[in-house]
Amino acid sequence: MERGNTDWGRSVTGVVIREGKVLLCRHTYGGGKGLLIVPGGYIEHGESPQDAVRRELLEETGVTVEPGRLLAVRFGEKDWYAAFCAEYVCGEAAPDQDENDLVVWMDTDEALGREDVPGLTKALIRCVLAGESFGPMPYDTPSGAVREDLYAWDGSGGERPMDEAFIQAKPEDAAGVMALVKDRAAWMDRVGIRQWNVNRYPEVYPEEYYREEARAGRLYLLRRNGAIASAAVLRQEDGQWEDSAAARALYVHNLVSSLNDKGAGCWAGRRNWQESGGLPSCGWTAPPTMPL
Repeated sequence: MERGNTDWGRSVTGVVIREGKVLLCRHTYGGGKGLLIVPGGYIEHGESPQDAVRRELLEETGVTVEPGRLLAVRFGEKDWYAAFCAEYVCGEAAPDQDENDLVVWMDTDEALGREDVPGLTKALIRCVLAGESFGPMPYDTPSGAVREDLYAWDGSGGERPMDEAFIQAKPEDAAGVMALVKDRAAWMDRVGIRQWNVNRYPEVYPEEYYREEARAGRLYLLRRNGAIASAAVLRQEDGQWEDSAAARALYVHNLVSSLNDKGAGCWAGRRNWQESGGLPSCGWTAPPTMPL
């Protein structure tokens, strides 16, 4: 673990997502002990961040990767931490039994819903799923050489097509929906709103509730670039309301949206919900007040 050549002011990670699963390891020491996090570590003197990603992931997980675009940089008072997208090349995931005692490929929705996955790891997973990153940008130097050590926004983000789908949820999506509920309740704490965070909402509607609603075919998701952007339980009948003979209605319950996806909670896109193949074949009429 200790290296005399270690640069303690610079560290890196590689976020590897393969077939919908993210590579995580469970740390055995320090503040991260017992937590599932993206693998990484400190750079050695004279080593590039990209080479450090390759070395650290191979040492910690047994997996060979190729680092690509830069996801994010976190700056501390005396150090910095750079996170790269990394592509799986080869190797079987296994713990090093030193810095970690478990290495797993975990479904991204499950990872986003687990309490033993810290917020920083969740934020980086969301960045990968949303396609948010910086690429190497070549530039000329006075000597005439062309360098590619500058990572910058290349302007392609505004043109990138949004992979968006309204779908009927599966039972295994419940963990991801529960993660959105907990994130939203924590946000209410931060901004001083007294709602889900004080009325035991996550206890009244636990993960098993969403799993059962999915089995019943009533839980629907908006997925953007693979991640759950919003979710709701849609019912054709509701005892709180008297159905109109003029128009059938879908009643919206448990509507929740991601804090990291603008517009995900806007139901102006209801036409898409109505046209999605899994929806009940009835017209959309929102009740005057939607019970959540």
